[in-house]
Amino acid sequence: MGMVLLNFKDYLGVDSSAKMASVASRLGFGQKVVVAPSIASFSKVFDTLKKRGRRIGLCAQNLDLPGSAGPYTGKTTIDDFKNLGCTYALIGHSEVRHRDSPEKGESDGLVAMKLRLALDNNLVPILCFGETGGEKAAGRTKDVAARQVRAALRHVKTRELGRMIFAYEPVWAIKGHGNAQACSARYAADVAAHIRKVIGLGNNARILYGGSVDGKNMKSYLDVGFYGVLVGRAGTSAKSLKEILAGMRSHGNS
Repeated sequence: MGMVLLNFKDYLGVDSSAKMASVASRLGFGQKVVVAPSIASFSKVFDTLKKRGRRIGLCAQNLDLPGSAGPYTGKTTIDDFKNLGCTYALIGHSEVRHRDSPEKGESDGLVAMKLRLALDNNLVPILCFGETGGEKAAGRTKDVAARQVRAALRHVKTRELGRMIFAYEPVWAIKGHGNAQACSARYAADVAAHIRKVIGLGNNARILYGGSVDGKNMKSYLDVGFYGVLVGRAGTSAKSLKEILAGMRSHGNS
């Protein structure tokens, strides 16, 4: 059965994050559901899930370097995350890679260092990759995706690849990033097939699709071989979350 990763981003406050995580835990019983709350919400979400007999995973939206305790104002250590039940970490999410612009976002080198940090601390890294609208229009989709993945894996041993999860998120398909366009399942599958060759694990590479996923379109991505979905805003509403989890359950039983 595939994974549903719910990235709450900064859509929800502390109490709302805990409530949605509780809903996800109840609706996602028996499924591989992971939630990524904001830093401010992490402790409350952890405590809420613990009280309810936690059934879902917790994921960091990003990691800080160096990851250890020390004179690092505004940063969070790996141990802080792990003490709050975190077992996954998003690495190189598009909103971190680009922020206000590609020049101000995280470089491929920084993404590689964070990936190494996650592996060294027994977190499951979820490496994100994907092209912008301009890169797509220039016909550079596969080149950009391959560059991002190869650069991130520069410090990763072959035997460690099986511990990782990957996520294709075409920036131009994400709502909130200008005029978002729908990314067809066929297009996404073609990019994923290319990246499987880059990774070298073939169909054993676990790749999620993320790009304005909702209950209506998620099945199309699962049907073309994606391991699961990375969900943003649609995962912050109980109604849409119910549709998504029902769709995942239906697909797993088909």
